[in-house]
Amino acid sequence: MRWAFPVGLLVLLLSVGACSSPGNIGTGKATQNLTCDEAAIDSTRCAQGLERSMDRCAYAEVIARVCQSAERGATAVPALTAGSSSNPGSGYNPRTSTVFYRAIPGGPEKTATGSASADPWALACQGKAGTDLAACLRSRFLVSTPAVCAEYARAFGVDTCGTPAGGWTRGPSNERWGSALQALNYFCENDPAVIGSTGNAGGWDCESTAVEWARLGAFGGEAIVTEWQRRTEPAVCGNHRRDPGETCANCPADLGACVPPPSDPTAIDCSGLTLPAPGAPLFVTYRADVASTGTSEVRQVNCRTRP
Repeated sequence: MRWAFPVGLLVLLLSVGACSSPGNIGTGKATQNLTCDEAAIDSTRCAQGLERSMDRCAYAEVIARVCQSAERGATAVPALTAGSSSNPGSGYNPRTSTVFYRAIPGGPEKTATGSASADPWALACQGKAGTDLAACLRSRFLVSTPAVCAEYARAFGVDTCGTPAGGWTRGPSNERWGSALQALNYFCENDPAVIGSTGNAGGWDCESTAVEWARLGAFGGEAIVTEWQRRTEPAVCGNHRRDPGETCANCPADLGACVPPPSDPTAIDCSGLTLPAPGAPLFVTYRADVASTGTSEVRQVNCRTRP
């Protein structure tokens, strides 16, 4: 088995789509790992408009938030155990073990078999606690060691210690990293069944971890992000999709015109008549026949507006 990165380098974790960067090694300011102290500084810079990288600001916000929670004792746990009263993460459980990826950019899609029981971040974060553990579990990078790389291979079924060069093909891309973690957090708190989780009730703190972001990319989790957007974005008539609250009556641009109810086969044809205003009863009064006495029979019948 070969490793794509030598031991000791920081490896970018993020789920990568076919059109985004393949997750190369990065040590520049915009891509380096963040400690709790660095995240706090960056968050302040971002709030003041001094940091221009939106990606770094989003990452700093995540690390700063979980570090603050851990400092208050909300998420600090001495060890990663199933019995922890507040387990870090959203509890995301992929519904498949099939991994979709490309070995090279633009190459053919390949599949592999991963394991949700494997967690290279848990291995890399062993021995940490409190804020250090909170930051490590949400790190966008891994310090690659032979043991961590072997666990990564078991987790995602690939022979690279990090995202394959062609990226995960059916998960959210690098550019949607922020949406990916927000989607996992949202469903953990509001509808955990969507992500196969037990949510807050199951002891999860609903602050998704790095291995969950990686799983969302590797195991084809794009649909989860799309569903999160559908539920949380405001309805916009004219965006060519069905948003919550839209009907054929209030948004025909997205749902098409409402289909009239089936016509009554016994109704008379009123298509040539000038009908009342919309909403008025669609029936007419007509003279059916004239009796020998000279009196006329008058009936009311339903009105059919289509031939």
